Amino acid sequence: MQSMRWKMVVLCAGLAGGPSGALAATHTITVNADGTFTPQTLHIDEGDTVEWVGNGFSFTHTDAIARIGLPGPTHTHDQICGVTAGGPSDWVWPGLDFYGPKRKGISGIHAMGPQGYGYIETTTSDPAGDCNSTLNPGALPDVSYYTSRSETVSGTTHLLCKKTVLDATGHWVPAAEGAQGGLAQVLQSTWDNPDIDGVELRMLWKDFQYDDGVSIVTDWTAIDREFREAIKRGKMISINIHAGEDTPVWIFNDYDRDPVTAGLQQPAESNVVPIHLRDYGSDETVVPSGCGTPMTLGSPADPNYVAKIQGLYETLAAHFKADERFFQVLGYVKVSGLNLFTGEARLPKRCLDPDASGTANSCVCNTKRWATTTYGYTPDALYAFYNNVENTILSAFNSEKSLHYMLIQDGFPRVLDASNYFRDPGHDGNDGIAGTADDLGPDGVDGTADDGYVGIGFPGAFTQTEQVLKYARKGRFAQPGDPATLADDTATGKLFLAQHSGLQMHPRDQGGSDCPQTAFHTLLTDASGKNYYSLYGGGVPPMGGVGTGCPNKWAAEEGYRGQLIGFQTTNDIDEPNEVDSTLWAMTSASNAAYYEIYEDAAWVIAQRRGTGPTAAVLDTTGYFPLQGAAWQKNLNQWGQQLHARRASIAAAGGAAYPHLADPFPASHSFTFNYPIPAGGVNNFWYINIGRCATSASAMPYGYIQVLGH
Repeated sequence: MQSMRWKMVVLCAGLAGGPSGALAATHTITVNADGTFTPQTLHIDEGDTVEWVGNGFSFTHTDAIARIGLPGPTHTHDQICGVTAGGPSDWVWPGLDFYGPKRKGISGIHAMGPQGYGYIETTTSDPAGDCNSTLNPGALPDVSYYTSRSETVSGTTHLLCKKTVLDATGHWVPAAEGAQGGLAQVLQSTWDNPDIDGVELRMLWKDFQYDDGVSIVTDWTAIDREFREAIKRGKMISINIHAGEDTPVWIFNDYDRDPVTAGLQQPAESNVVPIHLRDYGSDETVVPSGCGTPMTLGSPADPNYVAKIQGLYETLAAHFKADERFFQVLGYVKVSGLNLFTGEARLPKRCLDPDASGTANSCVCNTKRWATTTYGYTPDALYAFYNNVENTILSAFNSEKSLHYMLIQDGFPRVLDASNYFRDPGHDGNDGIAGTADDLGPDGVDGTADDGYVGIGFPGAFTQTEQVLKYARKGRFAQPGDPATLADDTATGKLFLAQHSGLQMHPRDQGGSDCPQTAFHTLLTDASGKNYYSLYGGGVPPMGGVGTGCPNKWAAEEGYRGQLIGFQTTNDIDEPNEVDSTLWAMTSASNAAYYEIYEDAAWVIAQRRGTGPTAAVLDTTGYFPLQGAAWQKNLNQWGQQLHARRASIAAAGGAAYPHLADPFPASHSFTFNYPIPAGGVNNFWYINIGRCATSASAMPYGYIQVLGH
């Protein structure tokens, strides 16, 4: 791209909006559809307010103001807009961070990026073609493509593929294909989809920070690539870096960089006590066929591990704040560090010895290992871990980004202390099989949920998750330390958003009935004639529990208590009718305004139904759509209703809860009241992220000079 034409800005009082030197004034800047501003240059006084308003339109969900540095003669159009690196970036300046609107508690439809290597998209005219025959026509033996999804539209077969290659050790490993399918890489068609408001970027910690044999490397390649895709379109992107099985080995004090050389060869950062565990996820509910997946984790009680997670978030925040364009498109930050296989808040928790094989010591009693290790696990250590990590996120991101917590209600090991834990020698617990030598528990019946009871204070299956949610809702993370000793700050607590990642189809579409709480949500009709369920603000109603198909009780309850909440579907929700049903389930039985969809499901919908306001409806045959056209919606209409829900939450929150403000208002304003010495000036350049990249103007930016007095 050729360098854009550069013009020196002439500073003179006679330009539009010149300083008055009198009372504070409000100035209006018109945001034009072509990415320019009128006036382009504005002079104001310290204490004045600037309001950016659309030229004949209200701000869309992609219109946003972000500060840049001084555009120079060598900067290209794409560099100024942030689409490519090397442009005039400027850092987030606390007190003068006039970027906005502030996107806290975002709403709408958001796609999940890949966990690991991404998809590859291609097409073929061969009706029998698949990914391997299309992308590997020569049948090369050391490369293979498998077909994730296939959709034929107007005679063309559209393919969603994954690639593997044979490495030097003879193992098949995932790989990219040219400019597609890289680590955490999102499809271009996902970014371009007008129904998708943003993306959750899922990064493995071990891919983000690793030992290259010389030093610990923080690799920004994938993150920067995807953030620039978001900037290009003005869309939101949120960050989820999870640990669990993807914890990097270099953090542990037994790490050896060079096993051939005598003694431990390791970086100074290798100081976390390793805990060797083995467990499985939610796919097996009784005694498994094996011992689960081995993994090495750090304890929430280990100060070195806590410091690693806090440092991770501080590193992310510093990087994003170095370029206000990055910071503006950042939607939320997932609270991570204690994970299993995904970003969900859970740890290896089962005592599988000897259940899986019948042979003692063949598996792992995870509760024993958590309890008896150096820096042994306790519930109080868990609560302090989350409070301190959440406080770090709050502080590092200037209290301007929401914290999403992906709850698993029974996700933590039932450990009280080093002597009292699930299936300790005195209380061997419940293996789920009646008639085995388990503690009967207080109800006197073997094989029930209370087996393993060890007295007052021993955490129940849900106790720890409930306490984490309670402390966060109360805003205890406004200060670091033990949350049990800290004061409430409910205004700050509104930045904490509970989310559950197991949203199912509506119970009606699974042979069940409405959730009990649906009776408390009023059925309404929007301006386009589409039905929807209202929010319910009357407290916590009776709710459907585990196994009913209703939205997760713990997440939904947080919404009824006044918190923002969201849901992610299960990974088997991948058909348009299934997506439609989950949206009915979520909105008829919770106050959620945020929905995460798997990328392949969004891709299938785009292929079959189209995109945008005129796309075909998702379903006509499910329980709700079968009731008529008013119940039939496309994905775009669902997204608009979720945004309307979020605006209603903002209106109800009032001035008492500024963090609940509408993230997508019709305009944006800022008061420039940062102190400036008399006669001094502050100079600011800025762009509209949502329109800059597509602007035909050679100068798609505005300029404000603030005069001190």
